[in-house]
Parts: sequence; C-alpha cells; structure tokens
Amino acid sequence: MEQTELLSGLSGKRVNLPGPAFLSAFGFGLFLVAYLSLEGGGYDPIVRGEVGLLVWIAAAFGVGSGALRLPLRSPVALALAGLMLGFVVWHALALGWTQSNERSAAELARVAGYLGLLLLGFSIAARGNSAAILGGVTAAVALICGLGVLSRLEPSLFPPNVIGTFLPGIEIERRLSYPLNYSSAVGAFAGLSIPLIWAATAWPRSIAVHAFAAAALPLAGFALYLATSGTGLAAVLAATLVFIALTPDRIARVATLLLAASGTAILIGGLADRDALDRGLPTAALEQQGDQLLVIALVVCAGVALLQVAISLLARYAERPALLTPNRRQVTIATAATLLIALPISIAAGLPGAAADRWETFKGRGTSEIDQTDRNAAILDASSSGRYQFWESAVSAGDSEPLHGIGPGTFELWWTKDPAYFGFVRDGHSLYAEAFGELGWVGLLLIGGFVGGSIGVGIARSAAARDAESRLRIAAATAAMAGFAVGAALDWLWEIAALPAIAMLLAVVISLDGRDPEPDPIRLPGGEPPGVRTKRIRIDRASRFAMVGLSVAAAFAIGLPLASATDLRESQVAYNAGNTKIALELARSAESEQPYGAEAPAQQAMLLEVQGRFPEALEAAREATTNEPADYRYWLLLSRIEARNSNIAAAVKAYREASQRNPRLKPQPPQ
Repeated sequence: MEQTELLSGLSGKRVNLPGPAFLSAFGFGLFLVAYLSLEGGGYDPIVRGEVGLLVWIAAAFGVGSGALRLPLRSPVALALAGLMLGFVVWHALALGWTQSNERSAAELARVAGYLGLLLLGFSIAARGNSAAILGGVTAAVALICGLGVLSRLEPSLFPPNVIGTFLPGIEIERRLSYPLNYSSAVGAFAGLSIPLIWAATAWPRSIAVHAFAAAALPLAGFALYLATSGTGLAAVLAATLVFIALTPDRIARVATLLLAASGTAILIGGLADRDALDRGLPTAALEQQGDQLLVIALVVCAGVALLQVAISLLARYAERPALLTPNRRQVTIATAATLLIALPISIAAGLPGAAADRWETFKGRGTSEIDQTDRNAAILDASSSGRYQFWESAVSAGDSEPLHGIGPGTFELWWTKDPAYFGFVRDGHSLYAEAFGELGWVGLLLIGGFVGGSIGVGIARSAAARDAESRLRIAAATAAMAGFAVGAALDWLWEIAALPAIAMLLAVVISLDGRDPEPDPIRLPGGEPPGVRTKRIRIDRASRFAMVGLSVAAAFAIGLPLASATDLRESQVAYNAGNTKIALELARSAESEQPYGAEAPAQQAMLLEVQGRFPEALEAAREATTNEPADYRYWLLLSRIEARNSNIAAAVKAYREASQRNPRLKPQPPQ
C-alpha cells in the first residue's frame, strides 16, 4: 500500500497518510452503504438491481484484469463465499419447483447482488485493505445515524414523512424512519452501527478520529431511541454483549460506552419535555424545539469528543494499576462468579415466570395494551404485532416441502391461504423462518451457515489476532454481525439491501483482517519449484475466468428482472401522465424481458381495459393467470374483465378460482 509519512501533532509519532488503495477501499465501503441507505435502504428493486449490476461489472473487470485478486489462500473466506454461492445456486434451482417464476427470479436477483458485494469485498480486502473497508462502513453508518437524527430535529431539510399510521394503536410517524423508510430497520441499523463506531474510538491511530467517532456515538444511540424499535433494542444488546466479550482493553472501551451513554441520556432527556418534537409532526413548535435540541446535541457531541481524547491519551500513555489490567484467567473467573451469583437471584426474583408471561404476550396477535405514545414502554413492548403468526406460517410452509420449500418470494401466496391470515404481508418477518419456508432445510442451512459461520469465525479470529488493533476490528465486525443476525431473525431486514450489504462487508473483515495480502503468483520470489509456481498461476487464471463467468451469469439473473421492473415503472409513469399508448408499449416491452412473468401482462390487461379493448384485455389477463396461477389478484382481474365483456359465467368461474386462493374474499357474485 502506497503511503506518505506525516508527523502527528497530538502524539509526536509518525503516522501514515492513506494512499490510493486505502482510499479506494474506504470509499467503496462508505459510498456503497451510504447510497443504499439514502435510497430508501435499497428496498426498491430498481435501485438494488442497478447496484448489483455495477458491483458485478467491477468484480469482473477487477479480478479478470488482475487488478484485484480473490483470497484463494484463505479457507475461511472461500468457505463463506461457497455458502453464499450455494444459496444463490439454490435460488436458481428453485425456479424448477416454485409457485411463481417471477417472484423467485426477483429473489434470485436480490441474492445474486449480495453475492457480488461479498466477492468484490473479498477481492478488495485480499490486497490488505480490510481495515479500510471497515473504516468506510463505519463512516457511512455514523453519517446515516447522524442524518436520521437531523431529519427529526430539522425536518424542513428532508423529504416529508409519508409513512403514516398503518398498525392499529401505533403512531408510526412518531418513530424515526428516515432514511430507510422503516423504523425497525432504522433501529436495527443503529444497533449494529454502535459497536463499529465504538471500536473506531480506539483502533485508528489518530486521536482526532477517536474524537469524531465518540461524537457520533450519542447520535447513534439517539437514533436507536427515536426509532422506538424492539428489534433495534435486541440487535444492540446482542452486539454490545459480543463486543464487550471480544474486545481488548475492556476498561477503556467500557469508559467510552459510559461516556456515550451519558450523552445519549442527555439527548433523550432533552426530548422528554418537547412534545411536538417527540411527535414528529411538522409544526412551528417542532421547528423551534428542534433548533433547541440541535444546539444541545452539538454541545453534547463536542463534550463527548473532548472527553474521549482524554480517555485515548490515558489509555495510550497512563500506567494502570494491576486491578485495571486483569488477564484472561481473571476475567473468566470473575464472569463465572457473576453468573453463579446472578442466576439464583434471578430465579428468586421470578425471572422465569416473567419471561414466560412475556413470551405468551409475544405470541399474541397485534399489540399489547400499553401506551404507545410512551417511547420507553413501546421499545420494551413484548408483543409481536403478528410476527409470531408469520413465523408459524413460514415454518408450516417449510414443513409442506421440507427439502426445498415452496419457492423463493412466495410466502405472500402461502400466507393468503393460511387460517391465521389477518392482513396483507409480503415477507415472513424472519430471514431464517422465511428461508426454511421458501427454500427448505437446504436454504436454511446455507444462509444460517453463512451468518452463524461468520460470527463463529469472528469469535475464533479475534481471540487469535496477532495485534490489538486487528483484534478490535474483528471484534467490532463480529459484534455488528451478531446484531444483524438477531435483527434479521426478528424482522424483514434481508429485503432492505443496506443491511445485508453491511453484513457482506462485515464477513469480509472478519475473514481477512490481519492476514497478509494475497500474493501475485507471477511475481512471487524465487525458491519455489517450477511446478508449484505453474500450478499457482493456473489456479489464479482459473479464478479469473470463474469470476468473469459468474459475472456474466449474475448479469442475466439481475438484468432481466431489472429491465422488466424499469419498463413497468415507466409504464405506470406514462399512464399517470395520460399517455396510455406509450404505457402499453412499455408494458409489452416488460413482458418480452420476462415472458414467464405475470405483472407485465396484468398491466397490459388493465391498460387495454381502460381503452375498452376487452378481447385483447382478456387475452392478457388469461396470460397473467397462466403464468402465476397461485396469485388470487390475477384471477380477480380476469373476473372483472370477463364481467365487463358480458361473460358472466366466465366471470363467476374466475372469481371462484380467486376464492380458492384467498378464502377471505366476499361471497361470490350470483351467476
């Protein structure tokens, strides 16, 4: 890595100015996460698809040209890449048994994009730039948390909150949803961000960076609080426990945590008596209260930053008493003693009974009878808002086809027929339950192996790290991955691309941080037998060809759904602008790109219906029901057009087909 040396004004030591390779890796992590986050979290298939295509193009050119290199000497990286590749291949094979080729192709495009992020990250980090990637991700999550808080304090600077209330008894607009457009996702995002920002208060050598990171911590904590998310709370608890367990120099880390928690508490206290700001409704009172709390936040962040400088200087130069430098054996004994004391106290205090009561509350449908305007109560609310029923339904789907599931992206179709159905739901609200339901045991083991394997590897590698900075980075990445794992178990975070993108890059850091850069087999020093060198060159070339081949396959997997989705979106825009002819042409173009899909012919049917061209509309509607017979909505569309074409018997027959797929439809019309 090219670097230039400077004198550090704070420490008097020589530090390194990052070179182009470091800055490129840093920018990759920063701009990828920031862009996806600011684009609604990357939930939009067009945004996600465009990023996926760009990532695969970069991977193909980088690895194919030799500028980047796959980590062929890292069994851990290869194993994780293999699990994710297997997950993608299983999605592709699922096209042979799925209930919906169109939905499954969309899921294949999603996971293919995630695989591209992982492989490109591995290729960049193989050059020795894992720390730079982690730095970029950390800067991005700190930026997003800060912008999220600012969007509440100064809402006039940001797009209006149009999420609205859609859960009974819960004021969704009260919960911070910017920029991911989902408060639980913001909570989980802030939760897994905290160990990354926390670690940045120590592992870069610049104390100025420590100060900036410390200043961001109260904002991340405040964003978590504003999101009012139980999922975020679970994620941050898991991430914090793992980080404290793995990090070196726990005394200094805990001191920083207490400092940041104090800053967050001040911000929460400042919100308590500012009801308009707490409600989040755009009023003059909110603007005034937001200005006031913004000043408080700036003072708090500055104070935390200055105190962190003191902590960093003390940690670097002060000589500590033996009591503050326990060895691993002493820490283990103290932890075991604490657990032995806490366990009987918890049992005596009735913790098992309380846990059982909360579990029963969680299993109940809807929300519990608490004051949802009380943020503290809402965060600690034990109700699942129906998640338990979604998980049960996903598991029952998997039980129906335990090996391969019902097909990627088809949970919505299964849920519509479930006796527990109580409203529209697209996802199973758990990565693991949904993976089992849609992809069976094979899919669950592949994605569970990737996420769980990353955490296990992180635990092992942090303990074996050869220097404190590498151990701290691996500990932070592992803790954040644990936060993601918990959050993804509780909600549909897998579909919000910014969060899985972070998880892919965390897996890169966990696997490769602290390892020597991958060598160029052509430029290896002499001394090796010619046969060994020749073998390595062949493996290197084979890996390049494999990456290019994978990129071509991924481009088709991502590009076709992306092209179709883009044409359909433009068709809707054209129709809203009053240009039905152009809208119809674009819908037909979308069909040519995905001839197995149902959305494009359904859109054609509706456009032709508007024009009064009923025979052509019927043909398009029938094609939609043929391509996706499991979706009741296409049968309803066909029934309506048949009725408008005076085919009453055919309309009733189509309505009956819809009723079989959604038993909750109103009684069928008379024949």
